[in-house]
Amino acid sequence: MGIWAEIMYTKNFSLREMACKCGCGSTKMDAGFMVMLQLAREYAGIPFNISSGARCIVHNKRIGGKKDSAHLPDKIGESHAADITFRNGFELFIIINALFKAGFRRIGINFKLKFVHADNDSGKPQDTIFSY
Repeated sequence: MGIWAEIMYTKNFSLREMACKCGCGSTKMDAGFMVMLQLAREYAGIPFNISSGARCIVHNKRIGGKKDSAHLPDKIGESHAADITFRNGFELFIIINALFKAGFRRIGINFKLKFVHADNDSGKPQDTIFSY
């Protein structure tokens, strides 16, 4: 990082951690999503480790993501999803509870890889919890 300050989306989330993990530079997140994610982080009172935020089409395909993933840019180039890692059931409970309090209504849980997916993509079914 050198002498340059980290560029932040919100108090707790930087452009770098929300960027596509392939290094392509895709970083644009929906502002409403980021407000909700920051609020959830504040409700949780614990750090959120983001394992995936914005994704480019190439990286999404490489990791086996769905063709219509909320991590991909929408029509105006904004992503609407993040995956948050957890270490145990207690952290999982805290994260999910905070996501609900912040207004998320679409949450996925990957128990094998230990992450929670949250998105606010209006084009996807809401009021659902899914596992994969």
